[in-house]
Amino acid sequence: METKDIPYPKAKINLLTKSVRKITLDDNQVRNHYDKAALRRAPRRTRFHDETFVLKKYHNDIKFTLISTFLPHPASHVQRNILDLCCGQGTDIHKWHKNRVSNVIAVDLSPLAVSEASKRYTESGYQSSGLNVAFHVADIENDDLFVITKGQRFPLVTCFFAIQYFFKDERMLSTLLKHVSDSLLPGGFFVGTCPDAKKIISLITEDAIAFSSPRVLVERMWKEPVGAFGSQVALEIKNTVTWGDNKNRNVEYLVYESVLKKAAQQYGLFPVEWPNLHLLEQTGSQHGLFRGFCPNTRVFGEDKYDLFELSRTYAAFVFVKRS
Repeated sequence: METKDIPYPKAKINLLTKSVRKITLDDNQVRNHYDKAALRRAPRRTRFHDETFVLKKYHNDIKFTLISTFLPHPASHVQRNILDLCCGQGTDIHKWHKNRVSNVIAVDLSPLAVSEASKRYTESGYQSSGLNVAFHVADIENDDLFVITKGQRFPLVTCFFAIQYFFKDERMLSTLLKHVSDSLLPGGFFVGTCPDAKKIISLITEDAIAFSSPRVLVERMWKEPVGAFGSQVALEIKNTVTWGDNKNRNVEYLVYESVLKKAAQQYGLFPVEWPNLHLLEQTGSQHGLFRGFCPNTRVFGEDKYDLFELSRTYAAFVFVKRS
């Protein structure tokens, strides 16, 4: 395989040059990928020493900050409840506890991930301190969330690092956004994070098809011209649930800010006026929705420049539901 090396201080990034491939992706493949990820959960004592810990900590800090910023104020009369979509293995349980969340309904496509999340919640002991979490296996595209939530509406709906899977086609994204809108209280917030398509594309030069190192992979799978939906990309980070192998890539879809913004407006969801959050870019994007991640080079270190560059491709978004 022909590669092109891009030298960074104490790091080497490969730009792979080969033919672009395309994978036919369905819900079963996504479910199976995250089932396998749940089976290989690393012991907690080893996670602080893995080579991608600095990236995971930064991304977790962003999630914590977003949750704390857009939850109702403790002095308000609105319960601090959350609907968490694509909850994975329940890694946000500690964030809910620290933010004094009252009740969470959390759903995910993967039965094994939900089982792992339930186990973590039980082991945490947070139920005794007032955090009530109900985990459910659900296919957001086909299942009725209204039945799962029993018609409850929330001040905050979250979907972290997962909305890209709903960019398979317009119907999938519309289904998700309708569920979100139906589940929000008027004035409630929909908060999430995802890779920014423009930054993903700019990460890979014109004569290459992948940005790759032993710790990360971003592989171009889309065809030119790039479409608003169905444009595939393999995006993997070592020692995370996204990490795959040569036969089983973690395939996602490019997320365009303008497409997400326009689709959300059809369901009464509009971008918020962003407060200044020190972990994110202070300058708003062209469409006023995305705030890019801005990792600190000193924190990441020169030897983890591949993780730094990948982290910079992500963005946060926040919508408010207007009645």
